[in-house]
Amino acid sequence: MGFSTRSGDDIERFARTHGYVVRRINFDMPDDVSPLAANFYRLFNRHRGVIGNRLLVESFVLMEPY
Repeated sequence: MGFSTRSGDDIERFARTHGYVVRRINFDMPDDVSPLAANFYRLFNRHRGVIGNRLLVESFVLMEPY
Protein backbone atom coordinates (compact mmCIF):
# COMPACT_ATOMS: atom_id res chain seq x y z
CA MET A 1 0.00 0.00 0.00
CA GLY A 2 1.42 3.37 -1.00
CA PHE A 3 4.29 1.90 -3.03
CA SER A 4 4.44 1.08 -6.72
CA THR A 5 5.99 -2.32 -7.40
CA ARG A 6 6.92 -1.10 -10.85
CA SER A 7 9.02 1.65 -9.28
CA GLY A 8 10.51 -0.92 -6.93
CA ASP A 9 11.70 -3.01 -9.85
CA ASP A 10 13.36 0.05 -11.40
CA ILE A 11 15.00 0.95 -8.09
CA GLU A 12 16.31 -2.59 -7.60
CA ARG A 13 17.70 -2.67 -11.15
CA PHE A 14 19.40 0.73 -10.74
CA ALA A 15 20.92 -0.34 -7.40
CA ARG A 16 22.32 -3.57 -8.86
CA THR A 17 23.75 -1.77 -11.87
CA HIS A 18 25.47 0.93 -9.79
CA GLY A 19 26.53 -1.13 -6.77
CA TYR A 20 23.99 0.22 -4.28
CA VAL A 21 22.10 -1.74 -1.64
CA VAL A 22 18.37 -1.17 -1.26
CA ARG A 23 16.97 -1.21 2.26
CA ARG A 24 13.23 -1.27 2.83
CA ILE A 25 11.69 0.40 5.83
CA ASN A 26 8.24 -0.91 6.68
CA PHE A 27 5.88 0.73 9.13
CA ASP A 28 2.20 0.35 9.96
CA MET A 29 1.12 3.97 10.33
CA PRO A 30 2.45 7.11 8.57
CA ASP A 31 3.40 8.66 11.93
CA ASP A 32 5.59 5.66 12.82
CA VAL A 33 8.38 6.95 10.57
CA SER A 34 8.51 10.38 12.28
CA PRO A 35 11.26 9.57 14.82
CA LEU A 36 13.39 8.02 12.06
CA ALA A 37 12.96 11.10 9.85
CA ALA A 38 13.75 13.46 12.74
CA ASN A 39 16.95 11.54 13.56
CA PHE A 40 17.96 11.61 9.89
CA TYR A 41 17.57 15.38 9.73
CA ARG A 42 19.41 15.81 13.03
CA LEU A 43 22.41 13.85 11.68
CA PHE A 44 22.22 15.57 8.30
CA ASN A 45 22.20 19.02 9.91
CA ARG A 46 25.03 18.09 12.29
CA HIS A 47 27.08 16.99 9.26
CA ARG A 48 26.42 20.44 7.73
CA GLY A 49 27.52 22.14 10.95
CA VAL A 50 24.00 23.13 11.98
CA ILE A 51 23.61 22.42 15.68
CA GLY A 52 20.13 22.34 17.15
CA ASN A 53 17.46 20.09 18.48
CA ARG A 54 14.48 21.53 16.65
CA LEU A 55 12.76 20.52 13.44
CA LEU A 56 9.97 22.46 11.75
CA VAL A 57 7.66 20.32 9.67
CA GLU A 58 5.05 22.05 7.60
CA SER A 59 1.90 20.32 6.49
CA PHE A 60 -0.38 21.43 3.69
CA VAL A 61 -3.87 20.02 3.38
CA LEU A 62 -6.19 20.94 0.54
CA MET A 63 -9.82 20.32 1.32
CA GLU A 64 -12.71 20.89 -1.01
CA PRO A 65 -15.99 20.44 0.84
CA TYR A 66 -18.04 20.62 -2.33
